Amino acid sequence: MRARIEYTHADGEHFVIREAIWLENVGVAEFVNKVHIKSGKTARLCIAVEPQQLGPFVVMEDTVTQSSIKILKPGKWTLRITFSMDNGPGYHATGGFHISEENRIDYYKPQAFTFLCDAVPAHVSIGAP
Repeated sequence: MRARIEYTHADGEHFVIREAIWLENVGVAEFVNKVHIKSGKTARLCIAVEPQQLGPFVVMEDTVTQSSIKILKPGKWTLRITFSMDNGPGYHATGGFHISEENRIDYYKPQAFTFLCDAVPAHVSIGAP
C-alpha cells in the first residue's frame, strides 16, 4: 500500500507529499514508502513529525530523495490522503488537525479522519494516535 497526502492550511497554503512515509517498525523508527499489510493487521502512516521536543512539526516533502523538509505552521490543517493498493481498489481519507502556537496537535473531534473506499462506500473512523 502507498499513500499520497495533500496538506491545506486554513490560509490557503497547499502542498502535496507524493509518496508518504509509513512507520514500519515502531521500536526502531524505521520508515518506508510502501507497506504490505496482512489481513487483520494495522500500519502507521506518518502525517507529521516533531524532530525535537517542543519543536515545530515537520513533514518530508520529497520522501524519495529526502531533500526537502516542510515546517507545519500553527493553525488548522486539512488533509486528503489517497491510498493505492496493488491488489484492490484504493480509498481516500479526509480529516485533519490544528497546531497550536505552543506546537501541540489537536485532532478533529469526534474523529480525526473519515475513510471512503473507491469501489464500495465504507466509512471507518479513527481517533488520535
